[in-house]
Amino acid sequence: MSGNEKRGWKALRNPADAPLSARRLLGLHGVRSLPWHSLRTRITLLALATVLIGIWSMMFYVSRVLRDDSQRLLSEQQYSVAKLLADEIDRGIGDRITALEDVASEAATAMTGGPAAMQTLLEHHHHLPTLFNGGVLIIGADGKAIAETAPQSGRVGVSYRHIDTVAMALDDGKTSVGRPVIGEKLLNPVIGMSVPVRDRQGRVVGALAGVTNLAAPNFLDVFTRNAYGWDGGYLLLVAPKHRLIVTASDKRRVMEVLPPQGVNPGIDRYLEGAEGYSILSSPSGTEVLAAVKRIPVPDWYVAVLLPTSTVFAPIRAMEQRMQLAALLLSLLVSGVIWLLLKRQFKPMLTAANALATLTLEKEQAPHPLPVGRQDEVGDLISGFNRLLALLAEREEHLHMFSHIVEQSPESILITGIDRRIIYANAACCAITGYAAGELIGKTPRLLHSGRT
Repeated sequence: MSGNEKRGWKALRNPADAPLSARRLLGLHGVRSLPWHSLRTRITLLALATVLIGIWSMMFYVSRVLRDDSQRLLSEQQYSVAKLLADEIDRGIGDRITALEDVASEAATAMTGGPAAMQTLLEHHHHLPTLFNGGVLIIGADGKAIAETAPQSGRVGVSYRHIDTVAMALDDGKTSVGRPVIGEKLLNPVIGMSVPVRDRQGRVVGALAGVTNLAAPNFLDVFTRNAYGWDGGYLLLVAPKHRLIVTASDKRRVMEVLPPQGVNPGIDRYLEGAEGYSILSSPSGTEVLAAVKRIPVPDWYVAVLLPTSTVFAPIRAMEQRMQLAALLLSLLVSGVIWLLLKRQFKPMLTAANALATLTLEKEQAPHPLPVGRQDEVGDLISGFNRLLALLAEREEHLHMFSHIVEQSPESILITGIDRRIIYANAACCAITGYAAGELIGKTPRLLHSGRT
């Protein structure tokens, strides 16, 4: 038997005496002292990491998709609201301009009859006060009011040429809707609409102006009556040309001047003519989801604003529930994987423990290791058992050969590959006169020199 074979059998008889490399080969080194280095722990951690990464990646992906889809859906709904409001306001303004133009077509004739005729004309059109709660004025070519639907207000004789809409009607012959201003007589925020009055030759001889008092009930109340959304939303009607809020669901913001250009790019984008929806920062610094639709006739736009804290509140609540579900699922999967791998590795661990405690006598063949199940692990253990049986049979043959050689009357000397003696039987020792211990490790030259 060679030295390697003897060391191998020594390891099988007493694994604790085996060299470090042999114990590692048998799987006995560090399994108990360093459990984190065990195969079961590594496979368990790898499986857990794979499953947990999959669960949480899916959770974050679904959360992101849900947020994006919800934001798009809410934005489209909010934009639809803005469009409906813009259409309603545009229709209301259009109806009032049409009413003014109808009266203006009669005003040129009435102007030749003097102030009394013009006052009678206005009183004849009973629908005008319902359309313009701030009154309707007939203004002469010099810009002074000649007649009005509410004479008690004291506006007759007052010049309004400095009002932008009146100036456009008188100088350019254009119909226009003005910016919000504080009324000189009403002392409240008002908006005016003016149309030119033309004679039969088409020359502008005056203007007809309708005034809406924003502080009193008016046709824009359908727009500002209620806040938008269930918490914190609000509506704005903005005159982009003047960077001014015409009216709002929050009355404190009526006639509020928006930040100068360049201060808030998100607001600038809509003031410059864009429509649609986006997330931007309001002048107060609140992040809002804004939907904007323009109103062609007065060149205004409707803005429907809702704080993102309100928009995404349901989504955040759902994300929290998803995170809790993912955490519980992670714990459940972790436990199942740990128990499953523990059960799958049990036959291997049983075999490893049996191998670690295996002790053999010289006359004994090694005991086969227990096979738990006939799976891949069972096949591995069965193959190892066959190897043990083969090694036991080989040891028996080697033991018989060693006995025959030892009892042989012939002198037998065995050397290794380094030509040093590794075995000498009794006959050799008797002939040479050397004891076996004296020959082992020496070269055969020792025999040529003879014992002195």
